Amino acid sequence: MWRQSRRSVERRAFGEVRWIVVCAVVLACIAGLGVATPAQSAPASGENFIGRALADPDSTYIPAAELAVTGCGNTCDYKDPFRYKIYHGGCSTCYHYCADDRNFIDSYENPIAYVELWYSPRCRTAWAATTFVGFEIKVKSYYTDGRLRAVASSITNENFRYSPMLNDAGLLAHGCIYVPFSALYCTKKY
Repeated sequence: MWRQSRRSVERRAFGEVRWIVVCAVVLACIAGLGVATPAQSAPASGENFIGRALADPDSTYIPAAELAVTGCGNTCDYKDPFRYKIYHGGCSTCYHYCADDRNFIDSYENPIAYVELWYSPRCRTAWAATTFVGFEIKVKSYYTDGRLRAVASSITNENFRYSPMLNDAGLLAHGCIYVPFSALYCTKKY
């Protein structure tokens, strides 16, 4: 009889411990903390940050190795090269803007128009810029067979004298400025 009582107590204690563990797991899941099991490790501190970066419309996450090979691809289409953050590591300071490594490619100039074509080797994107205010500038992206892929444009003002950027990995691009009542003037395609 004593053994049955002891077993009964042990079963009850084991049941209570199991119930406590189940409650802890449920509460952890509800709180969004997740539960690490021996087969999987707890999330790295950067993983939560990467999720937040992906949720931000003014940023994206691209692993450094992928960014080095492909650039940011279509993810960067129609984004601001000076404000769109490309996170490449798991920390809040592991990012850059595509304009950070910009290279001047070409320009077109005449007495009534001026436009530049800029390129980011890290992001593999292109955009147009000008010194003129109140004009429409655009960057046009072409496939290598000459077909138009995309056009990104903006009206310049005192603060913004450049177009949104477009993917330029394995593609061609040129910058253009539209002069009202005149014509569209463009750089060469590169």
